[in-house]
Amino acid sequence: MKEKEHESRDLGLMVLILLLGLLFMLVAGQKATQLLPDWSIPADMNSNLDPNARFRSRSESGGLEPLRPEILTPPTWNDSYLTPMPDGAAVETTITVVVFDPSATPSVTPSTSPTTTVTVTSTPNPTNTPTSTTTTVPTNTNTGDKDPRPSPTPSLPPPVTSTIDTSTLSEIAPPPADLDVGSPDGTAANLNSGTYTVVDVTQGGVDPAITVVGPSDTNYDLVYYEWDTGSGIMLDDVIVGISQDSDGDPYYEVFNWGDGNPDENTSADTGDLGVDPSEIDNQAIAYSDLYPDPPAPGPQTGILIDVDNADSHPPPGDYPYVVIISPSTGGDAAQVDAVELVDEPPPP
Repeated sequence: MKEKEHESRDLGLMVLILLLGLLFMLVAGQKATQLLPDWSIPADMNSNLDPNARFRSRSESGGLEPLRPEILTPPTWNDSYLTPMPDGAAVETTITVVVFDPSATPSVTPSTSPTTTVTVTSTPNPTNTPTSTTTTVPTNTNTGDKDPRPSPTPSLPPPVTSTIDTSTLSEIAPPPADLDVGSPDGTAANLNSGTYTVVDVTQGGVDPAITVVGPSDTNYDLVYYEWDTGSGIMLDDVIVGISQDSDGDPYYEVFNWGDGNPDENTSADTGDLGVDPSEIDNQAIAYSDLYPDPPAPGPQTGILIDVDNADSHPPPGDYPYVVIISPSTGGDAAQVDAVELVDEPPPP
């Protein structure tokens, strides 16, 4: 009987101990997870926190560099939070994250590149030297992976016409008999200072006229033959022009010896001849610098003229007449043997 009472008491005591242990565990767990009722941290606009302080004692180089925001994993609310606006509205703010795939192969997409058309408009100045202004007109064409550079196509400069000053010049009409059209014969005509004459190079329509094509034609078109001295010529002050009118007025100047401007469109360019650049009257020029070149037969007294590239820029067309002027500034008469139409390429 007593053993049963002891067993009942022991069992009740065990249950009581278990209940008290469970109760103490609950109280201890509650206390362990309970937040402190009062806490503070020295963080404000002048924060005293130094996240690198714990690392300075380990390294003399200072703390760790802060992480750049580009490499951080975007937060889950990245695409949803709002930035309030002054008027009460809200706009969604998105942080852009660039991810580079090292295995990706870039593809090239052909771009559209502009090409340029250049139009040049020239205005002659008092010295017959054209000045240019450029207008650029872009046009878009798809050129694939190429980027062409502008290809300017200049227009022709405006022509510069000259008129005959009859107050200082008198006409010799018809032209002197010794002034030939075609090959020279060694006999020259004299044009006194202050006179001029107009020569019909077509000889009344029998021969073709001088044809102006434009600057692209670089061949010589006309030969002016001077008087043969036996070793060359003594080039006088003279002006040669071409005209479409039988009276030679107006005309386009294609050669002017005596004005001091190099006649680069002729074989009498002072730079090529190596003579006085002022173009003196009665300038001696040897056979070797004259047309036709030795050992061609006949007088070698010719000066080749490219009318297409003269400074006067004559417009394209046919010119039947050649104007020859012996200016009043010349010291003596200009000797002219002949004028002849040719089609000679420039020297190499």
